Amino acid sequence: KVPRQRRIETLKPEELEDVDVWLMSPPCQPHTRQGSTLDDLDPRSWSLARLCELVELCPPKSFICLENVIGFRGSKSWEKWRRATKENFECAWWETNPAEAGYPCQRPRYFECCWSRRSSHPAEAASLFSMPAQKKELGDFLIENNDESLILGKEVLDKSSAWCLDVVTTDSSRPVA
Repeated sequence: KVPRQRRIETLKPEELEDVDVWLMSPPCQPHTRQGSTLDDLDPRSWSLARLCELVELCPPKSFICLENVIGFRGSKSWEKWRRATKENFECAWWETNPAEAGYPCQRPRYFECCWSRRSSHPAEAASLFSMPAQKKELGDFLIENNDESLILGKEVLDKSSAWCLDVVTTDSSRPVA
């Protein structure tokens, strides 16, 4: 099939009949510390609300993996999602820092993996929970680039929202895991 770009709210159940896996990262702004925290009242939550409907009508055959911010857990949107997956899926969730799996990101995230009760691959689902942690430095992920236009300027760093930026350099000694 040819990929198409369109709003999730327009998806029809018959378009998802043969889908094995859903990999999801719904909009996080309704649940972030800096966002409006409008939760399910935020229009950016509409796509997840539609997926809640669709997962009950035409669930994927094997897995669903979802990622979001920590604030998603416990929200009304999260409660809707959990109710929607309850009948057809076994789900496990955890909160972790991606650095614990060896990725250069210090921001904690919410992850949820669900596997179909009808799936013939429960062992594959269990393997999702055994990601080996690797100790790496940030510099291990970077390439040499001397493009000065990529350096954050004073106008960005002086903004009130800059408090949440994780600014490090290749010389930073802080490990990512």
